[in-house]
Amino acid sequence: SGIGSRVVSLALVAAMRLSAVVLAVAAAEEKEVADDMFRDTATRVIEAYIFEEYEKFAAGELTFRTLKTHLSEQIGMTYEDLSLDHYSAVIEDATDAVANKCDSGKLPLAECKRKFPADREEL
Repeated sequence: SGIGSRVVSLALVAAMRLSAVVLAVAAAEEKEVADDMFRDTATRVIEAYIFEEYEKFAAGELTFRTLKTHLSEQIGMTYEDLSLDHYSAVIEDATDAVANKCDSGKLPLAECKRKFPADREEL
């Protein structure tokens, strides 16, 4: 009975560890999907907002504060959450992409928009 219960205990411990690993992998995959969804959504909202406010963007008058405030209102996250490093990096990357592709607003708006997928403008 001692060996049998020990085998059952070891099997139970192994099953619990395997369950923990499976849950950790599932959580990591879920976070990755959520991060991808945030990146896609935030990028669309940021591009659309920059296009709406292109004159301010070109003049250097569009701040990250106003951009984050707009994004916060559009996607329902708090400004403080958007200030976390991994979200801020996505915001900066999306803004930098527009700045780089459109020469910081020196390119005419219509020409700038053509450098981005057409479906991105639809929110």
